[in-house]
Amino acid sequence: MIQLNIKSQAGFIYKQIYQALKNYILTNKLKAGDKLPSKRELAEQEQVSLNTVSNAYDQLLAEGYIYSIERLGYFVEDIAPFKNRNEERNHFPEGLRETDLDLTGWLSLSHNKIDLTDFPIKDWLKHQQIAFKENHLALQTIPHMQGPLTVRKTIARMLLFNRGVKCEPEQIILGAGTQGLLKQLIELFPKETVIGLENPGYPRFHQLFKDNGNKIEWIDLDKKGASMTAINQINPNILVITPSHQFPTGVIMPVSRRIDILNWALQDEKRYIIEDDYDSEFKYETDNIPSLQSLDKHETVIYNGTFSKTLFAGMRVSYMVLPIELLKKYQTVHRNLMCTSNMLELFTLSRFIEQGDYMSYVRKMNYKYDLKRKKLIQALENKFQNQIRIHSIPAGLHFIAEIKTEITYEAFTEKAIQQKLELSTLSYFKQTKTHSSDRLTIILGFAYIAQEDIEEAVARLYQIIN
Repeated sequence: MIQLNIKSQAGFIYKQIYQALKNYILTNKLKAGDKLPSKRELAEQEQVSLNTVSNAYDQLLAEGYIYSIERLGYFVEDIAPFKNRNEERNHFPEGLRETDLDLTGWLSLSHNKIDLTDFPIKDWLKHQQIAFKENHLALQTIPHMQGPLTVRKTIARMLLFNRGVKCEPEQIILGAGTQGLLKQLIELFPKETVIGLENPGYPRFHQLFKDNGNKIEWIDLDKKGASMTAINQINPNILVITPSHQFPTGVIMPVSRRIDILNWALQDEKRYIIEDDYDSEFKYETDNIPSLQSLDKHETVIYNGTFSKTLFAGMRVSYMVLPIELLKKYQTVHRNLMCTSNMLELFTLSRFIEQGDYMSYVRKMNYKYDLKRKKLIQALENKFQNQIRIHSIPAGLHFIAEIKTEITYEAFTEKAIQQKLELSTLSYFKQTKTHSSDRLTIILGFAYIAQEDIEEAVARLYQIIN
């Protein structure tokens, strides 16, 4: 006789029956081939309804614990027992344990964060509803591997108008982040491809190419950006640069250096330039500077952009514009890939741009960020006076500052945590630690912080340094 010990307060009765019988089977108390009581017998024994037992048996049957023979009943399936290793893992490693961050009291001068307080969420949701209705058939089909053509047409028009980028919609690849797109791109080239990266530069790009097995050479900077002396000495196959607002120094590459780099690329048909235009939408005091790609007459530039800085990072929509020869190769090598972006977000974004809401929001935020930038610079100069040297390039969402101090980068980072102030130092982005012993260079983002918190953030920074 099977004793199920059903409790009325322990949840659904059919689940109790299911769980009890499953345990009997897994512990070998019910053996392979044993016949189970009929549904009616078990229902009468446990004083439950026939439907309750039927639901329990159906679940066991669906999962493969029992099988049925017509007119004979239900029987226990032949299930091999679990094998045990010598050491059974019965706890989760503490090194992998995650905890929610407590951000209470923190202020952020991070270059990664932006201000969402003025994001037109009602307009966005309105566009999303319309996009869903207009594209409900497209949302049910597998999208083009480069993203929907209608969306790429919208982005191509926007890039031509805003950044001077010349391309056909077919040359655009959409994806969930620049890193993913670059990973797809580098897979088009041989492993021995030499990558030239700016120093200092973006460490995630370094790790991506390193993981791919590429040889990496560092391109030092001068006052015009990536040094031509370094480029000519190394002669990489692919040069990765941020000409519109060098990351993290902020240097804007003048047209003379841009032409020099384009001419360098023409010396070998296997050379390409990756232009990372990560925050070029924000320019203060003067008009936007056209992209490097807009000067390229021979398709040597691979143009990368993102909506992470203008809209929000969690959106995960980036784009890459490929020269035609690379596009042909991409469509062959990656013919089985699926676009990694969310299709509803792409269609919504397309409407957001087409209806003029995108540029209206960018203009609004450009004005707001400029006010924050000026207020932060003024507060720093008032507090630190001759102790600070600010490299205030009127572009992007961050600038760098050199502060005269004896404190080390390591000590600075520890004290910043104690002061609950989020920001970065140049040390994290530089491959060679060649800073002056009496100066420390920090990267100050001004997009996220509220204007009313700027004075307090500067005061905390002063406490860290002094």
